[in-house]
Amino acid sequence: MPPMSNPLKDFSFAQTGASVGERISPFYKVKMMHNGLDLIAPAGDPVYATADGIVKEVTKSRKGLGNVVAVDH
Repeated sequence: MPPMSNPLKDFSFAQTGASVGERISPFYKVKMMHNGLDLIAPAGDPVYATADGIVKEVTKSRKGLGNVVAVDH
């Protein structure tokens, strides 16, 4: 299980977007699995790893899907 701490400074509940689960895609209008928790922050805000680890993958945003940095803890 990955470490449990906050990757955003001064995080508030209002910064939580979609969570894990099946939902209707706003882009494709079909049921799709959403495998992460969306944390909403302004562009340029720092995002911190929750513990030491190795960056495994970086995916730039496509069609507003958000950036993803996968860290192996």
